[in-house]
Amino acid sequence: MLSFFAALGWASLALAVISLPSLLALALVPLVPPSHLQTLLCPMVALAIGTLCGDAPAPPPASCRARSGPHSESEQRDSVLKGASVLAGLYLFFLVEGTLGLQRHFKRKVRQDSPSAEGGRRT
Repeated sequence: MLSFFAALGWASLALAVISLPSLLALALVPLVPPSHLQTLLCPMVALAIGTLCGDAPAPPPASCRARSGPHSESEQRDSVLKGASVLAGLYLFFLVEGTLGLQRHFKRKVRQDSPSAEGGRRT
């Protein structure tokens, strides 16, 4: 029983360490001037999403191992494929979001550099 409480303590410590940067960032938001807040917003959101994505997949494997009885190799492979598909979906979401952000950035830049944006033709 002691090993269970030791594992629970280490798991709680790891969770606190992983979640600490998000809590610190949240506590510092009121201290940041509004002009700098927009610059810091993107990394803070990325940190929050990373923390959630890191914390979310951790509990299911532990609960899967808690089931009693023998597990066949196909059941284990199925569980691994399900977890891998979740991580692949998160990665795909990241890629699509990044691609859309780059596309929007380049469209803005093209609009700013175009002659019609200045109200006349360049000579």
